[in-house]
Amino acid sequence: MSSTSIPSDSIILAPAEDRESKTPEMSFEDLYRVVVEMSTSLEQVTLQNNKLVQLNGELIKKVESLELNVKELKENCASKKTFAQVVTAGLKSSAAQVSFIKAAEIANDTEKRNAAVILDKVELPENVSDDGRFGQALLKACEVQEDSVSVFRLQKRVGPPLLKIQLQKKEDARKMMSQFNKVKSTVQGCSSAIIRPDLSKPERERQRAAWKEAVMKNNKAGEFLFTVRNLECVKVQYKEGEAHRAWEIRETRTSNTQLRVLSVYHPNHNLSYDSLLDCLKDLISVRGNCIIFGDFNAPHVDWANLKASDPKCRKLLSFSIKCGLKQHVMSPTCLNPANVLDLCFTNTDIVNEITVGDLFSDHRFVHVSLSRQRKNSQKVSTVKCFRKGSFDEINCILSRIDWDLRFSTLTVEEMYQDLVALLSNLIDKFIPVKILKPSTKLHSSDIRKLQKKKLDVWRSEGNSVNYRALALLLRTRLSLEEKRITENRLCEGSSPHAFYKFVNSRWKSDEKIGILRDSAAGEDVTDDITKASLFSDTFSSVYTTDDGCASEFPVRTSQCLSSVDVSPHVVEFHLSHLPLKANTTPEGIPSIFLKRTLLFLRYGNQQL
Repeated sequence: MSSTSIPSDSIILAPAEDRESKTPEMSFEDLYRVVVEMSTSLEQVTLQNNKLVQLNGELIKKVESLELNVKELKENCASKKTFAQVVTAGLKSSAAQVSFIKAAEIANDTEKRNAAVILDKVELPENVSDDGRFGQALLKACEVQEDSVSVFRLQKRVGPPLLKIQLQKKEDARKMMSQFNKVKSTVQGCSSAIIRPDLSKPERERQRAAWKEAVMKNNKAGEFLFTVRNLECVKVQYKEGEAHRAWEIRETRTSNTQLRVLSVYHPNHNLSYDSLLDCLKDLISVRGNCIIFGDFNAPHVDWANLKASDPKCRKLLSFSIKCGLKQHVMSPTCLNPANVLDLCFTNTDIVNEITVGDLFSDHRFVHVSLSRQRKNSQKVSTVKCFRKGSFDEINCILSRIDWDLRFSTLTVEEMYQDLVALLSNLIDKFIPVKILKPSTKLHSSDIRKLQKKKLDVWRSEGNSVNYRALALLLRTRLSLEEKRITENRLCEGSSPHAFYKFVNSRWKSDEKIGILRDSAAGEDVTDDITKASLFSDTFSSVYTTDDGCASEFPVRTSQCLSSVDVSPHVVEFHLSHLPLKANTTPEGIPSIFLKRTLLFLRYGNQQL
């Protein structure tokens, strides 16, 4: 047995009978030291007490001064009216009541509404008092003679306010609407403005429906044949010999998917393709689906094998390959001789089926069926928030499990699978899920303030000079912030994996594998099966062929374990030292979950 030494100044507790018979002895030096320490402590307490009394006196004086100030403030404000009282008194006055009644009559009077116009997207003056002069300048430009005109703003929920101009006669309002588009470029602030009559809400709905019908019919006809008169869609009455007005068919967006259709006619094969290809290159440089139809008069191209025997046709083929276009018409569209002249190019896999029909002139009819897939506007992902999980409820459930009974008839593998299934079920029920939106960007506080200021200016002033200056400043700030974030991610990456992950996150190409070049055969490959075979041959050429022989490794130890003994305290020790991280194991159970539930999983792990 090992002996231990006891210091001489240590206090040893004796048995009860010894403590009653012996009393501890204290020297004079120890007593003096205790008295000195008590004297010092008493002196410090006295100083603190004096300081507290002084602070208490100052506090009493400040409270008394505050009471006097509050009393004087109440006496001075007793005779003054609040803002609400002043507004209430103004509204109760007879003049205000008359103004309200007059405004209601004007709003409900059809004749008054017919003599008014509404202007939208106007660069309004900064001061509301200048609206009258703005209205007079507009009437003068439209050659409308009015002695008095009423101009006031109508606030909208979103966007800048509307400008309403109340005239005396409805004929003047009609004249103003007919002349406005001709003279708006000469009036400051009206270059992009839109004028419309002052309509009620049901009338505006009827007008929108009528214009929708007119636009649909004009798009179908390709000409300006229909317009809206008296809230109805009517046909435009052209005079004899009068040329029809031009009508532009705008691109249609459906569920954030853009489709551009181009029609091409190349009249002669001997003519140069340069100007046509330059024009097509500019037109297809958009992010979306592009389809090119037309008669290209390129008979010397084998579109199945991507070969051309003529220099001009070879230029067209080279253009389609460089731009990633796929040509879908493979059957002859013209007879005597049989050539593929009518072509259909696309930059995406939007064509579902293409059929070459019967002759309708010297060419055959080509029918194309499109397949447009709708994509979600936002891609979202979900993650488990283990730090906000209900671990009290999870631990309560785990504490009530009879592990002996649960694992009594199971093998080791079945026990493990059962435990993992149980924990996974608890994670799904009691761990909240957070939705991540990668497309949502978080900007700095300065940019958020600038965005809010820009929105306020838009709502109050519209497309004014101040608004355009703020928009330019915001674009500059956003560009600098994006540049700074990109540089930080490229420079502060801890590993090459982080760099490639960042590059892949910025790569947003939706295109599939384009045309490949078979170097062995010297041909361009467009078929998907042939592309797969080409990739397979290329990958297999760099792999090592398995010879079927297993490698032998020398034994590095002569000792063997007959059994593994795991005690509960060892399991608890290792679980308690796990880091609080949410990185999951192959079973999907993170270390933070195991650590928060270690007291109740200890026995379950022991059984395994």
